[in-house]
Amino acid sequence: MDISLNKIQQNMAKEARLFLKKECPVDYVQDVVTGKQGMSEKLWNGMVAMDWPAICIPEAYGGMGMAQTDINIILEEMGRAVVPGPFFSTVMLGAEAIIAAGTKSQKQQYLPKIAEGKIKGTLA
Repeated sequence: MDISLNKIQQNMAKEARLFLKKECPVDYVQDVVTGKQGMSEKLWNGMVAMDWPAICIPEAYGGMGMAQTDINIILEEMGRAVVPGPFFSTVMLGAEAIIAAGTKSQKQQYLPKIAEGKIKGTLA
């Protein structure tokens, strides 16, 4: 069984690493953790521009409908950079719970907004 990344996945990892190296340096992470700075809208908007929130959301709800492996590539790079912010809670906890157990109405209401990056952190 070959579990190596294909060319598209390798490029995703490379682009994610380059983006996070530029937009999420160690000093930024330290400033967020110590409370000197809040979450950067520029960082969030960059993630949205690269369609990261949409990766695992079904196409029927405005997402890309990609595999779990694909989002794992992004999450691995986020872990490497110690990215602070609402991505994991929004996309991996919130969206995945709605996909798995949400009503059709909840899916229609929330998933497109999450895929577009319009919801982050909390649904309230």
